Amino acid sequence: MQRRKPQPRRIVILSTLDQADQEALSKEIADQFVGVAFSIRFMSLGQQALNPDTDIVFTTDHSISEEDPRIGYPSNPPDG
Repeated sequence: MQRRKPQPRRIVILSTLDQADQEALSKEIADQFVGVAFSIRFMSLGQQALNPDTDIVFTTDHSISEEDPRIGYPSNPPDG
């Protein structure tokens, strides 16, 4: 059995922060993940294209719950 190499993670932040706040938050996150390969992308909920295998999703929108089907099921919402 081959071990897969760890893939770089993409941190997705669903938010409507302005540019200055995005930069401040990016630096704060980068300081927490020193030595880890990742990228940070800011998106609004309507433009997301998430990959559940590699994406770590955060939101600054407190109206979105963790059970929201739009998080983790971007292109294939579950039935029901």
